Amino acid sequence: MRKMLYPSQNMKNSCISIFFILSGIAFSCFLGCEKKDRLTANTFQFAINPPAAAVVKGQAQTLKAQGVSPGGVAAADAEWSVSSTAGALNTQFGPQVILQANTLGDVMVTATWNGMTATSQIAIVTYIPSASTFDVYTDELPTESGLDPDIFVLGLTLTTFSSGYVAQGNEAQRASNTVNGDNWGVTLDKTAGAPVTTKDLSSFSGGNLKFAVRLVNRTLGGGESLDVRIESAVGGPPGYVPLGAGHGFSGASLEWQEITVPITAFPGVDLSQVEIPFRIQVTTGSSLTFDIDAIRWQL
Repeated sequence: MRKMLYPSQNMKNSCISIFFILSGIAFSCFLGCEKKDRLTANTFQFAINPPAAAVVKGQAQTLKAQGVSPGGVAAADAEWSVSSTAGALNTQFGPQVILQANTLGDVMVTATWNGMTATSQIAIVTYIPSASTFDVYTDELPTESGLDPDIFVLGLTLTTFSSGYVAQGNEAQRASNTVNGDNWGVTLDKTAGAPVTTKDLSSFSGGNLKFAVRLVNRTLGGGESLDVRIESAVGGPPGYVPLGAGHGFSGASLEWQEITVPITAFPGVDLSQVEIPFRIQVTTGSSLTFDIDAIRWQL
């Protein structure tokens, strides 16, 4: 008679130990892989470089789609789109695109790759302050030591607003309830004391008075205009210069427009003693609302 063989208690314990060891290894591997997956998901990023930028109208900005992880940065072959006709892309596919800044406005560029999306906020502006400009109004008045700047208003209502797109910075000036002859401007001599506070801007004699303007409530009719001038502390003020197509202005547009008026259009002004570097007046038959931003003298 064959004797049945049964495993000893030690063998049983060994098998049980091996089972739990193997199970522990498998469970540890599971946790390790899961942790690795979570780590990868939490540390990998898909982004556009740069994520935001200000681009001067007429210029271009290169945007790159990138995958970023602890191991480094790699180009991503993305699909691209743009939110506004203010900017145009040179292609819809690839690791990078070139955005052409066509008109003033905000543009959102979106890249899609492997089910993920990234965006870049682009502000198309009229200019970026530099050493070649004298900033008259760009969210704030000139801060140069020795000047006493202020905004003056004659007749109309002038308010600062910061909602929606502005041509430069975060704020702009809105003139409303205007009637014929109303005007506002910036003086460098707030107290109007003696001696008069002025700024020598003779180095800009070959430059331009530049600013952005937007008609808000309506377009201009026949015989209506927006007129600008500058003034020095000596001599009588020159006549106003009506804005026209040669300055980049259309009375039929309700979009932001970039205006350029040559300083030579203001003969007789002593540029070594400028007291009022900007004044704008309305010639209109009925109430007009318009916005002004990014006022500067520029070479």
